[in-house]
Amino acid sequence: MTSKVTVQQMDNKERAARFTLAKTQKITPVKFKKIFEYYHSAIDYCENLGIKLESCVPELGKCWIYGDDEYPKLLTDIPDPPILLYHLGSQKILPVKLAAVVGTRGISGYGDRATREIVEILIDQGYTIVSGLAFGVDSVVHEICAANKVPSVAVLANNVNKAYPATNHELYKKIINNGCVISEFNLGIPYNKFLFARRNRIIAGLAQSVYVTEAPVKSGAIMTANYAFDYDREVFAIPGGIYQGNSLGCNRLIAQNKAQIYFKDLVVNRSEDLSEVENQTLKLIESGICRLDDLQRKVYISGPELITVLTKLELKRIIAKDLFDRYSVLS
Repeated sequence: MTSKVTVQQMDNKERAARFTLAKTQKITPVKFKKIFEYYHSAIDYCENLGIKLESCVPELGKCWIYGDDEYPKLLTDIPDPPILLYHLGSQKILPVKLAAVVGTRGISGYGDRATREIVEILIDQGYTIVSGLAFGVDSVVHEICAANKVPSVAVLANNVNKAYPATNHELYKKIINNGCVISEFNLGIPYNKFLFARRNRIIAGLAQSVYVTEAPVKSGAIMTANYAFDYDREVFAIPGGIYQGNSLGCNRLIAQNKAQIYFKDLVVNRSEDLSEVENQTLKLIESGICRLDDLQRKVYISGPELITVLTKLELKRIIAKDLFDRYSVLS
């Protein structure tokens, strides 16, 4: 579950203290949270330990410091938000309406088609798309955004001054010209494959929802989806054949009720005209909980009230009940 760090209003001295903890003291995001639980400010911590504050002036305009007005709001809700978040591009403030689309580097024709469909739908609905600039699904996501002349956000596992992989340099330039690239890593951080896990938590934390279009069981995309699930974000996955290795991760997310099944033309906006309890019930059915007794254990309303909700959803032709009294979502 998410956990929000409560901190005081930030002035220049507090900003410098947080910058010092991240840049010179190498304080991790988890320890950063613990410091605030005890000291309530970075200044108090630095003064107590005799830490000299560093000037963050050279970094201003290049990074957001946790607590800045420009710092992405959703990211503040995760248990380990980056203290510094470097950015490069045309967008100085990220929009609130963000959706992440991620998947395997070894994309298939099926994954390519699904990725294009989802991204185009989300663009039409006003979302800015977040992904990771890797080969495969990530590259398709950013290319579609560039082709539609809409911004996208690339979260990197290296510093923002360099594209990774290097062969995506032209795509990297397109993103900077219309959107932005972000990273919590500065120039002094050498490449390390373990940094991708830290990158993935940022992708999940930035977005209101995460879509996994194609991914094997062991992949960064599944890691991102798991982070998103832990952060109480909406997670959607494209199901695939049981013999398609690239879809097994998506299928497992759905089977574990960590992701809702993505249906064509049935994404995000369908819930706008529904009540809160109707939305909750619908999400449960989408996740595979399809019998009345099972639904009753998951919602906080009485049996008769639940039946009324289900009946309304049936009348709206959003769900249907089969001969075995199992509910399913209509495509």
